[in-house]
Amino acid sequence: TTQFYGWMRESDRNVLSFVAAPYRYVIANGVRTPLLVLFGAIGFVLLIACANVANLLLARTAGRSREMAMRSALGAGPARIFRQLMTESVLLAMFGAALGLLVALWGLHSLLALAPSSLPRAQNVELNRWALLFTAGIALLTGLLCGLAPASAAFRANLSESLKGGAGGASFSVRRHQLSAGMVSAEAGLSVILLIGSGLLIRTFTNLVRTNPGIDPHRVLALDIWTTGSKYNSTPALASLYRELVSRVEAVPGVESAAVVAAGSPLERGGNDNPGVRVGGQMQHPSVDYREITPGYFRTLRIPLLAGRPFSEADSPDSARVAVINETFAHRYFHGRNPLGQHLISENAPLEIVGVAGDVRSSLNEPAPPTFFVPIAQASYEADQLFQGWFPTCILVRTTVKPLSLSHDVELAVRGADPNLPIGQVRSMEEILSISLAFHRFLLTLMSTFAGLALVLAAGGIYGVLSYWVRQRTREIGIRTALGAERKAVFLWVVKQGMILALCGVAAGIAVASALTQLMSSALYGVKPTDPLTFVLVSLILTAVAFLACYIPARRASRVDPMVALRYE
Repeated sequence: TTQFYGWMRESDRNVLSFVAAPYRYVIANGVRTPLLVLFGAIGFVLLIACANVANLLLARTAGRSREMAMRSALGAGPARIFRQLMTESVLLAMFGAALGLLVALWGLHSLLALAPSSLPRAQNVELNRWALLFTAGIALLTGLLCGLAPASAAFRANLSESLKGGAGGASFSVRRHQLSAGMVSAEAGLSVILLIGSGLLIRTFTNLVRTNPGIDPHRVLALDIWTTGSKYNSTPALASLYRELVSRVEAVPGVESAAVVAAGSPLERGGNDNPGVRVGGQMQHPSVDYREITPGYFRTLRIPLLAGRPFSEADSPDSARVAVINETFAHRYFHGRNPLGQHLISENAPLEIVGVAGDVRSSLNEPAPPTFFVPIAQASYEADQLFQGWFPTCILVRTTVKPLSLSHDVELAVRGADPNLPIGQVRSMEEILSISLAFHRFLLTLMSTFAGLALVLAAGGIYGVLSYWVRQRTREIGIRTALGAERKAVFLWVVKQGMILALCGVAAGIAVASALTQLMSSALYGVKPTDPLTFVLVSLILTAVAFLACYIPARRASRVDPMVALRYE
């Protein structure tokens, strides 16, 4: 287990509160559901591929019906033929797995390059013995699944009818056609599920990109520093340091304004599990978000002040303690009352609310949490040092030029204030915003890839089954044409067969997707798991692709020459 701890003061004692949680939960918190969704998508693609290969093997077995009949006539029992076909299927799967491993070895680095830094243990992903064993196991299972249908069909084959057939030919089997049709419908259904999941993620990503984070991230530079373990061992010492840092940074040519924020930078999770807060004499929420800031914070990030005033240099340790709350805090705890002039109780000390600021999101896919701000000059030194164990203090710089072009000059200004001050990452706020979208972008890329593969496989499955079906019924089509059937009627007849399979799969896929997409609701933002627009668009896309897959076999059937077809063996 691990512990999350917050800090609060009871009377004159500092108290640490602990909450135990499973370590596995802590590692995967926030990404567990999306990763399970990806794992399910991989399984669906594998099932579609299995259905495709099974259909191909079924057609191949039908073409070898005379060979199997000869083997049976020469003494091979049904179990022996069953084992032979299953062995061939497993060997085919093993060769495919070996090829897949070669592709993985070549493409793993490129795939990991897309992975966000928030993906747990991404740096430990490699093709080790466990990956090889897993691949071998999946290949064996895939071979058994793919070979089961054709082996069972051969097992049930009629010896007498097969020996009477043409050399290598195979008569049309209604049962075999129904099995192939069922697998094609299943492919279409699984493709619908993946396409709907991908469509929901596309809409989620679009909504996230359009979401207002609450700040203006353009031309803002963020630089991380740490003061723990340094000579700054009191609040006045820290306040003096931060004032000098802001003064030196603002003197850099091209800098418009600067500010310092402790307990985490904007657009990143930070400042939670903080000193308990009482509103109106009651403990309202022990871990609302908390930020320690310098007076220029709201101006630098262009956060709107909805009421009251921002902090100023007059808010010193010797003046009355004050706080600014965000809009969510005001709505949740003051219920329409004017919060200005009201008091929060933090660390058993009253804070007068002097302003209400606009909301700033810590995570784009979540509402802004209730947050209160205090001037760094009035903050608790113990709280500041406790939070710096988790989050660095951040210097924010608004520039009139490209922010990264001033990174070196800003670092020199910080070094001028204290050469021994540890400096961490230097990033633009737009880069931080992009990082906050990285995991959703990664999830969208993989799901879209799997959905595209599923769509191609489903189209190939429909095309393959219809082509095989047309070839098996060429003689029947020739007779229909000879008896007066028009080419257009034959074309529509074949298209109808394929579209029925596709539409049955679409209907089943929509029904299953309505339930499964509920499982990925935590990965969605601004869109319902059963979004009608996504469901309709996916249905139309798959229907259009299915029609294109039916077109070539149908066109081939409509051009069958009756004289050639009647002599077809």
